[in-house]
Amino acid sequence: MWAWKSNIRKSPSLQHVALYFEQEQVSLLAGIKHENKIAVNLIETFSYQPDTLYTNLLAIVEKHQLRNSPAQLIISDALYELFSLEPLLVNEDEIHDALRWKLKDLITYPIDDCCWDYFQMPSPEFQKQLLYVITTARPWLKTITEKTLATGLKIENTSIPALVMKRFIMYPCPEQATTLPHECQESHSLLYEENDKLKLLILYQNQVYIIRQFDHPVSSFLFNTQMDASLTEPKFEELALFLQRSFDYYQSQLHQMPVSKLFLTVSSPFLLAYLQKNLTCHIETLSVTPWLDEHSPLTSFQKENFILLAALLDEEE
Repeated sequence: MWAWKSNIRKSPSLQHVALYFEQEQVSLLAGIKHENKIAVNLIETFSYQPDTLYTNLLAIVEKHQLRNSPAQLIISDALYELFSLEPLLVNEDEIHDALRWKLKDLITYPIDDCCWDYFQMPSPEFQKQLLYVITTARPWLKTITEKTLATGLKIENTSIPALVMKRFIMYPCPEQATTLPHECQESHSLLYEENDKLKLLILYQNQVYIIRQFDHPVSSFLFNTQMDASLTEPKFEELALFLQRSFDYYQSQLHQMPVSKLFLTVSSPFLLAYLQKNLTCHIETLSVTPWLDEHSPLTSFQKENFILLAALLDEEE
């Protein structure tokens, strides 16, 4: 998505940066990559407004000597919209113009202020490729891009959490036997948390087929004590039903093989046990440890850092 490729000479000591933009704060992770392992040297979060982003980010870049580092930008779900559209009955070179007319009726601001990108999902049912279209406000994207580049960081890609989180499945580590190589013939899913909501991805051979959101706030039902877990079992039941319906749709409507594995980034033994009891696929909690270099200065991760770490697993979409 929205890529600005830069010719950076990669070296073993080059720091790579991921920036996760929310409405009023930015989280930054910096680390050194080696054979798909990352030594994380820095995790920081700071508040920003358009007029303070440059100053605040520049201070971190200069303090930690990050100038000329390749950077991945990720924008939170509050700053973009994702549309799933039926196939457009036009030639490939006409998709852009067709999308422009389609999006005019879907977004709430002028189409000239819209920046969009799309990716296609194979669909045997329609013999065409369904479209996922991602939109964001062009003035906002232009501002954060220009101010980030002005600090000396080199933006290589701008994306959304779903398209970076899938890398935990796309790029396996030798120690993580349950993650899968590119040629795997099974379908897999990932349930991760973003902004107090759970997001579901279903993938087959690195291609995203389904992106869905479970709308109940995670903080309202996900606890780590036995008493709380028992009180919130109705929400667990709703989540299990949401997952099963998504899996059924994927299999019956998109004509795919059943989902064989579900990975969770939320660490709740009660949720894990409940889903294992009520769903038929293999379910396990995803750990970031296999992707961390053994000499990584920072090894403690909060849930939001999953997105930042995923952005550095590979630089190519």
